This record gives sequence, C-alpha cells and structure tokens, in this order.
Amino acid sequence: MELQSAEINEIAAAMVKVQGEIKRSALDGLNPDFDSSYSSLGSVWDACHEALQKNGIAVIQQATPIDGISYLVCTFLHTSGQWIRGFYQFTETDNTAWSYGSNMSYLRRYSLAAMAGVIVADDDGKAAMPKTEKPTLEDEIPW
Repeated sequence: MELQSAEINEIAAAMVKVQGEIKRSALDGLNPDFDSSYSSLGSVWDACHEALQKNGIAVIQQATPIDGISYLVCTFLHTSGQWIRGFYQFTETDNTAWSYGSNMSYLRRYSLAAMAGVIVADDDGKAAMPKTEKPTLEDEIPW
C-alpha cells in the first residue's frame, strides 16, 4: 500500500498553501442516538475544497478491498501528477445498505479532514463515552 508518489515536492508545496487557507468545519450534523452534534461530510468539504481546488488538488475517495479487508482509500491528486493517500479500514457492519453507507460517510468525512488538516468540530464521540468525573492531578501521575 503505497502512501505517496515517488516525488511529492509539488503536492507538498500546494498542501502548505492549502492548510493556510482552509477553515474550521461547522458543527452542522446531529446524532439523535447520542443527542450530539458533529461536522458533516458536507461541512468538512466546505471547509477545504476551495483551497484544495485553488492549489491544484483533486480528492478521490473510493472503497477498495485489499487482502479481503475493505478500506476507504483517500487520494489527493495534484495537477503535477504527484499524489498522497491514506487507507482507512471499514469497521464491522451488519451488512445492510444503511450500515455500509453510514460507515462510508464516516470514513469519507474523517479521512478528508485528517488529510487536509481540517479542524473538525465534533462532540459526537465525546457523547458516546461514559460520563466520568474529571481526573485529579493525583490520578494523572503514575507514581
């Protein structure tokens, strides 16, 4: 699984410019199961697509099986032909179209945000975690 083209000098320079121009994604999605909000795929796209396009970078996201495991492969392709990519493994699903689509949307959102450097507004994961008391300083020191 190659992560980049042989040369990346041009796409690297473009990504430096992209990251100077991208915005924080909006908290515009609602997860009713956890009564929480998150940045939708559309919000992440809106935060970075203009900067990516302006700097000659296309985004390609495709589901790909590799050795029997399904991955979402996110590729940033520069006009020079240089590219970088990330592989994001699908989680187990109940084999329904809804579950697959939900997983795909989740991976597309987070792979795009991670590769572009978008700050994702997200309390979705936090809401899914059990509520605990704030740790004390003594709890954080291992000795």
